[in-house]
Amino acid sequence: MLRPLWKWLGFVAVATGLGWAYANVGNEPLASFGLRESATECRIPYAVRVGNIDQGFPFTPAELEAALHDAFAVWETHAPKPLFELSARRSATRVELRYTSDQTMDRELAEVVREQVRLDTELARMQSELQDRVDAYETQEKGFRRDREVFQRSLEAYQRRVADFNRSSRRPEELRQTLMAEGERLDQERGHFQARFAELDAERSSLNALREQFNLAVRDFNRRSTSIADRQSSVGTRLSGRYVRTSSGSSIQVYLALTHEDLVHVLAHELGHALGIDHVDLPESIMSVSSSRPVQGRDYAAELSAEDVAALEAVCRRRF
Repeated sequence: MLRPLWKWLGFVAVATGLGWAYANVGNEPLASFGLRESATECRIPYAVRVGNIDQGFPFTPAELEAALHDAFAVWETHAPKPLFELSARRSATRVELRYTSDQTMDRELAEVVREQVRLDTELARMQSELQDRVDAYETQEKGFRRDREVFQRSLEAYQRRVADFNRSSRRPEELRQTLMAEGERLDQERGHFQARFAELDAERSSLNALREQFNLAVRDFNRRSTSIADRQSSVGTRLSGRYVRTSSGSSIQVYLALTHEDLVHVLAHELGHALGIDHVDLPESIMSVSSSRPVQGRDYAAELSAEDVAALEAVCRRRF
């Protein structure tokens, strides 16, 4: 009877131990149990290394490394400890910029996007120049009107003095000479006002021409923007990047990035997956399905939304 009892006690001890271990796994990786990895793994600091960059991407290894640091910062701004590290270890996740048969960056689109950015810059310069000249014109016109009012009052006072002089029976020569001198001065001043008015009129015509030129540029810009938006929409349906994990290792593969900011967005999104964070709902979130898609090559800041921060805390809460 003793032998079966010891067997039973041994089985209970083993079962109890396994039960305690499972109950205390919590958010730890489940890979050691031969199960599918949990979405709450958060193995930090998560090691990555710079991998291959296919020819045609506008980035050097140093620029990819800089983008990785910026992508790290997107997450680490909201974490109490470092979440990522660059490592030369072969076990580190490779970050690659890759072309595939179905995920090819549209080079022509990139050229068009750069043209739009150039045009946008030129448009902003024209608008600034136009506004500066309009401001200067309005200041000159205001001064002209003020000085003309002063001149008009002086002219009316002079005309009254001349009328009084002509009505007077006594017309001193000295007063007549004074009035004549003042009349000549007012005539000269009138000439100056006419010259200033001609200058203002010429500037007004020039501003009207510049404003029309600006309006034409705006219409051209809007036409190009519509065309780019249509093409951007077609490119946006392509996969920008993905996080891949296989038995031989893991990698972050970037398929579409036009600028440094685009690259940071894609990397930040895929690094979130590497931590174990799934997609979230809000379109403005880094972990939104569409957040890593480039937006017409414009500069825009990569920042976590409240939803991203909540997802990070939920996944990594046992690590913080």
